[in-house]
Amino acid sequence: MAKLFGNISFTSDFGRWTGKGNEFYDNGNLKYEGEYFQGEKNGIGKEYNKEGQLIYEGGFQNGEKHGKGKIYDIRNNEEIDTEFSLGKENGISKTYRNGKLIKEIDYSKPEPIGKEYNEQGKIIFEGTFNHNGYRYTGNYKEYYENGNLKLEGKLKEEYYIGIVKEYYEEGKLLFEGEYRHWSRWNGKYLIKMEK
Repeated sequence: MAKLFGNISFTSDFGRWTGKGNEFYDNGNLKYEGEYFQGEKNGIGKEYNKEGQLIYEGGFQNGEKHGKGKIYDIRNNEEIDTEFSLGKENGISKTYRNGKLIKEIDYSKPEPIGKEYNEQGKIIFEGTFNHNGYRYTGNYKEYYENGNLKLEGKLKEEYYIGIVKEYYEEGKLLFEGEYRHWSRWNGKYLIKMEK
C-alpha cells in the first residue's frame, strides 16, 4: 500500500486530495512526486520504481500518462521521448540509447509504423510495430549495415510469412520465395557467380 505525503490540500469530495505531493512504496522509496487533482495524478509528475530509479517524467490526466513524457528503460539504458493519450502512446515516439536515436515509431496510426537504426544512425528496419514497441504484423524491410536492402516481405506476429525477397549485401537478389517462421521454405535462389 502506497503512502502519501506532501503539500496536499483536501477538497470536500470525501477527502480526495488536490495539490503537489509524494507517494512512497512500503520500503520507503519514492513512488511518485507531482501534482494531484481530486485524488488523481493530474499535471506534471515523476514515477519511480521500487529501487528508487526514475522511470517516467511528464504529463498526467485522470491518473493516466497524458501529453508529452519521457520513459527511462533502466535495464536497456534507453530513454524514450513520447506522447500519451490517457495512458496509451499516441504520436511520434523516439528511443535513444547512449544519446543516439535507435528507434522511432508513429503510434497515431491504427498499426504503428516505424524505423530502427544502428549505432551509426543507419536504418536497419522499417515496418509495423505493436503497441509495446516490438516488430509485429505487416510489411517490413530489413537493411544491411551499409544501408542496402537485406530482406523485404511481411511479418505476422513477429514471424516472416508469405513471399519474401532476400538480397546480397551489394544489392542483388539472393532468394525469392516463401518463409515459414524465420526460415526459407519454398522458392528460388539466385546464385552469385564470381568472375
